[in-house]
This record gives sequence, structure tokens and C-alpha cells, in this order.
Amino acid sequence: MYKRTHPQFAPELIVEKKEVDPQPRSPLHQEQRIKKIDLNHATFAELQLLSGVGPTLSKRIVEYRENHGQFQKIEDIMQVQGIGLKTFQKLQNYITVE
Repeated sequence: MYKRTHPQFAPELIVEKKEVDPQPRSPLHQEQRIKKIDLNHATFAELQLLSGVGPTLSKRIVEYRENHGQFQKIEDIMQVQGIGLKTFQKLQNYITVE
């Protein structure tokens, strides 16, 4: 999760903040609810809201979806040229397939 001051922080992905105890018992108390991007229905522009996904990768994701059909699981995004394990690991908490 990026800090709000990070240059790639995408505030439009935050839906709501959870209330945080003054003395949190675990890191889960500090998490924010995130609206996930559906790989099967996201537009070119919506895909670019994901960290590390610019116009080129966004275009490749849309083209892959058009040529091969819907993604069956989020790991399928690694079939898109330019998205490997490291990129997937950064994206996995922000993407879904429905």
C-alpha cells in the first residue's frame, strides 16, 4: 500500500477507511477497504489506475481479453506480455475477476 505522499498513490481506489483503535492489535486494524478493479470489465482508463500499469500495459490487457476471452483467475494476468510475477504481486490485492 502506498503512502498518500507516494507519487503513484491512487486515491480514487480508496472506498472508505476502517475505524482504527488508538492502540491497534494487529496490522489488519490499519487496512483500508479497497475497490478492486475487475480485469474482465475494466476500461482502458480504469486499468491505468493500477500501480505500474500505464497506457501500454492497459492496452495489452484489453487486447489479451479480446483475443483470449475473459480472465478465469487473477493469476491469468501474467499471460499478458510485460506482466510477470513481481508485477502480479504488486497488483494482486487490487484486481479481481468476476
